[in-house]
Amino acid sequence: MYIPSRMGQRIKLRRKELNLTQSELAETLGVSPNHISAIECETQHLSFDLFVSICSTLRINADYLISKIEPHVDADCFSDVMIGKSILGSNTKIGPATPKGV
Repeated sequence: MYIPSRMGQRIKLRRKELNLTQSELAETLGVSPNHISAIECETQHLSFDLFVSICSTLRINADYLISKIEPHVDADCFSDVMIGKSILGSNTKIGPATPKGV
């Protein structure tokens, strides 16, 4: 699996937030600490299964790891309506588009 830029950094950040060492994470995931180090340094690819296990173990959203979503924006915590309203303003009505003349 391709590791997008910053994915390793985000894995490392989350691991440290949970006060886990590379060795502890590696043991939980069934890989070597060197493998975790290489993933965090973005010098080694990881399988899809390992990616899913990392997300589950670190309790982190996969979207956050593979996209440019910042950590304070957790898509699971907000509905699309709330995100849209916070971006567009609280008075904005968000709903399905109605074609003109209908």
